[in-house]
Amino acid sequence: MEEKKKVLTSLKDVPEVIWKKLAQKRVYFGHQSVGNNILSGIQDLMKEDSRIKLNIVETHDLEAFKTPLFAHSIIGKNMIPESKCNAFVDYMEKGLGGKVDIALFKFCFVDVTGATDVNNLFNEYKKTVSRIKEKYPGTTLVHVTVPLMTVQTRIKARIKQIIGRPIGGYDDNAARGEYNDSLRREYEGKE
Repeated sequence: MEEKKKVLTSLKDVPEVIWKKLAQKRVYFGHQSVGNNILSGIQDLMKEDSRIKLNIVETHDLEAFKTPLFAHSIIGKNMIPESKCNAFVDYMEKGLGGKVDIALFKFCFVDVTGATDVNNLFNEYKKTVSRIKEKYPGTTLVHVTVPLMTVQTRIKARIKQIIGRPIGGYDDNAARGEYNDSLRREYEGKE
């Protein structure tokens, strides 16, 4: 039976039954510093909307996954995105893959810059998720875009413009946008 998809434009549109289902899942989220900001945002949403009741725990300890939770931990090293792929695979293969219902990890804005070979990084990501999907078909993988950053403005940006130097942030955001576009082309509407 085909599942009906519905576009939700606001968190208020998410039915309470969906929040309850999510609260009964075992979720693992691997991240670095920006991931903590995302988790703070989730905790703020939980304070604003009593329907959202997630058990957020910082751990990758297998014992914790005996009950529903939204687990998270630091993976890899910033500026070395391949280390995040490797750490995610390592945690999954050491037991999380057989225990979690949903898994995700994210790259940080510092992992993708104007100097990044975006095609190579995206291929590394695809290999990582393919490996996990093949070994753990019961785990739903969630794909996460790379955050964009603000670009330089004000006097410093104006001076760079006058002397013909690039304004900080544009090249980096272009690379991040290219990575995010690749992610969407590959997985949007399919996963």
